Amino acid sequence: MKKVLIVISFLIFQTLIFLSQTNAQCMNLKVMHYNLLNFPNGSDICGANVAVPNREDTLAKIVQYVQPDILMVCELQTSAGADLILSDALNIGGITTYKKANFVLNTDPGLRDLQNMFYYNSAKVELASQKVIVTSLRDINEYKVYVKDPTLGVLMDTTFIYFYECHLKAGSASGDVSSRTTDCTTMRNYYNTLPATTNIVMGGDFNFYTNTEGGFQKLCHSGTNLLNDPTGQEGSWTSNITYASILTQSTRSTITTDCGATGGLDDRFDFLLPSTPIMGGTNRVKYIANSYDNIGHDGSGYNRSITDPANTSAEPFDIKRALLYMSDHIPVVLNLEVTCLTIMDFNLLKFSALRDKEKHITQIYWIMSDEQTIANYTVEKSFDGVNWSSIAKIQNSNRLEYKYIDAEPLESIAYYRLMAEELDKTTSYSKIVSVYPEEAPKVTIFPNPTKSSITLQNVPTTANLVQVFNDAGVLMRTIAVPEDHSDRLDISLEALPSGLFFVQIQSGTGVQTHKVTKY
Repeated sequence: MKKVLIVISFLIFQTLIFLSQTNAQCMNLKVMHYNLLNFPNGSDICGANVAVPNREDTLAKIVQYVQPDILMVCELQTSAGADLILSDALNIGGITTYKKANFVLNTDPGLRDLQNMFYYNSAKVELASQKVIVTSLRDINEYKVYVKDPTLGVLMDTTFIYFYECHLKAGSASGDVSSRTTDCTTMRNYYNTLPATTNIVMGGDFNFYTNTEGGFQKLCHSGTNLLNDPTGQEGSWTSNITYASILTQSTRSTITTDCGATGGLDDRFDFLLPSTPIMGGTNRVKYIANSYDNIGHDGSGYNRSITDPANTSAEPFDIKRALLYMSDHIPVVLNLEVTCLTIMDFNLLKFSALRDKEKHITQIYWIMSDEQTIANYTVEKSFDGVNWSSIAKIQNSNRLEYKYIDAEPLESIAYYRLMAEELDKTTSYSKIVSVYPEEAPKVTIFPNPTKSSITLQNVPTTANLVQVFNDAGVLMRTIAVPEDHSDRLDISLEALPSGLFFVQIQSGTGVQTHKVTKY
């Protein structure tokens, strides 16, 4: 019987784009949480003539000084206030890259006086989705972002970070503590459902008085996907000078503007809590050691106003004054280091895969021009070009040419890529190649790039579903394919924005994935 070899066709692009990077740590993200204290309208429920509305110019001084890439806020009153922060505090002075999530009112109609909100630097990340987690008091909001890795459109491997903003029940009474524990239990149960590798940062005004509170214990010492206090200073924080450097309320001794708390800096209510994968940097996002900071206060002004001369923190006095009048809380920040994927450079001369139907194997083959800095290679396989698993790890033998036989090829379409690990532990990836079974001709798509619509040619007779994803892996369109379809299918992309998309065609022979650009 004549041996049948089905030669691979290249997935996503005809020519490989090569990038040369010596350091895959491609960006840092500064994350900031801030309780805005009844923004934008203020409040005078504690007394007459104390409301100071429209503090966006004050907030602008603070955020322009800090320059966060991620800004999570609570005590936001209105949608108009959310817009003001974006237009009058963030995107000013020539800055245009900040975006915001959708403004969402609390689920409970009786608690819609104060909401959470999320802003981000779109030059570095993009919002993939947002979600509401309903609790016994105010909602907790989830904001899932993806990193704008420069190799995203080539390697289709997305780094996600999940941010959460909360505002838990205030007060030291047993009922207040119980409410916080209940809501943190809700979050703990939710976190337990996420993969153990999930990158999480939870921020907010937690109103914790001590680390022994049930809520803090639930988040940081119970279940899976544990959160962590980067300061390492767990204890009884309130009115305790031992923890002076991490206290966040109050910026004021006596001023009651907008009904904020007084009494000076003697409570730690505000936190940023990263998950264990971020603390260890095991999933491309890592907490930068010692980057956790309280803006405007270093502990020297314990139990005093933030503008008291005793506060010798390094921030300029006009920033401390802005903090005084903006809120009774201090913003907290931390920095994250993001590792981006690297495409293998010109040392990789060839990477291919061949299916031998007679022997029921697939041969993976690659040629290097130089491998002096490489420790080993990993062959990875996927059924859809998105989700990958390792099938072999091969040590560098300095022979430049390598062959690996996949003795368990997929019956459907299969995708392969090669990862090279350098001696310094950095990694890089090859292009993706696809291997098709004999009975599954490759679908072609035209025009590509396109302005409004695409045509799929050679659609398999068993095709049943077409899905369109954006470059973050977010599903944008689903098209059910009729049973009596022809081998051509027209799909409109009119409602989608310009950008990079992945079109997946599901059939009885597997999943085909193609890259499409809309301009």
